[in-house]
Amino acid sequence: MWYLVLDRGGIALIFANTDIENIVCFLFRALIIINNKYSTMKTNRYLKTVISSAGLIIFGFTANAQITITKSDIPVLGSVQVMITDTVPPVTPGAAGANVSWNLSGLTHDGKDSLSYFAPWYAPDASAFPSANLAIRTVIVGDPKGTRSYEYDALSSNSKLERGSYIANTQTNVFSVNTPSIKQIPFPATYNTTWKDTVSTIIIATFVDPTYAGDTVKLYETILFSDTIDGWGSLTTPATTYTSVLRVKQIATPIYDSSYTIISGTGYPGTGAHGGIPSETFEWLANNDYVVAQLGIDTVGKMVHTGSYLTSTVFTGINEITNNSTGLVYPNPASTQVNIVLSAGNKTGTIRVFDIAGRQIESQEVKDGKVELNTTSYNNGIYLYRIADMNGNVITQGKFDILHQ
Repeated sequence: MWYLVLDRGGIALIFANTDIENIVCFLFRALIIINNKYSTMKTNRYLKTVISSAGLIIFGFTANAQITITKSDIPVLGSVQVMITDTVPPVTPGAAGANVSWNLSGLTHDGKDSLSYFAPWYAPDASAFPSANLAIRTVIVGDPKGTRSYEYDALSSNSKLERGSYIANTQTNVFSVNTPSIKQIPFPATYNTTWKDTVSTIIIATFVDPTYAGDTVKLYETILFSDTIDGWGSLTTPATTYTSVLRVKQIATPIYDSSYTIISGTGYPGTGAHGGIPSETFEWLANNDYVVAQLGIDTVGKMVHTGSYLTSTVFTGINEITNNSTGLVYPNPASTQVNIVLSAGNKTGTIRVFDIAGRQIESQEVKDGKVELNTTSYNNGIYLYRIADMNGNVITQGKFDILHQ
């Protein structure tokens, strides 16, 4: 018998002689921690510290004053940030209120996460979130399981909404969809801004480990998220001091959950449960940075159990994901036809072409390591392409220009 637990390295298999219902309950409590709160920013407010530890850019400020957060404060496509995580933080969230000085300089370096912001069409399962226009990939640096997560967001001038997420490592794939989307923050947001939403999330965990390949666990959970920007002031972390930040306090209260497990083709429905223990999270936001620090609180023992803070950021450009292999694209610019030739070893797959706004233009099969695109009907401009093998793994991606005379 087996069940899943979530540790700092991601999802792990644990073996035990345990009643199947207890397994399911334990597993899904772990999975909801992954998906409903920590995603790269807030959705995952739990994903942020356990798998994502989200946070963004660091810049200094010259005036200690109340600020407002808008869409322009979200990192642009092509940004990559590094977040330091602490699993036993010797700090407290401090008080709420105006002109507060928060001190998180006691956070230590237990781990490091890398967050990348890019167009969602480069991410796995992006087709499940057609309205998403931002993807955030989080990689736990040095994780032997290769854990990586993707958060799919709809970013507008009014809000940042999380549509869902995808998490994968060498043992398990976890896919989640939020209905409605989790409102991570409304715009504009300032001191005393509040928002609430009740979100139902479907989480599907599938084992890819050969021993349990095909075994699946599903969780259906409804959570009430209550957020308040309860303070403004200055913040000190081990990396820097911010003279103007806002603090967001979030309480996530479970309303209902149920589960279903499939092991070796046999289904095991779990017993639904009402209520649960709320979780509490604090985040500090800065202009041009968005999240710069975060703490997770154990509401039972009233202890800080996770923490993270931003240390660095770089801008790499829109096409941030590294190609898995090289390919030859010619002519470029082109008018009537574009030829793409893959490197040795890559023979078959599927190519998808997108315009600069992220709309898919066409999709076709790749045969014998090459593809010819008829671009006669394409408008002048820049186009992005992505080629995946028969299993959906990205082989290569890039861009080309169309210039009709």
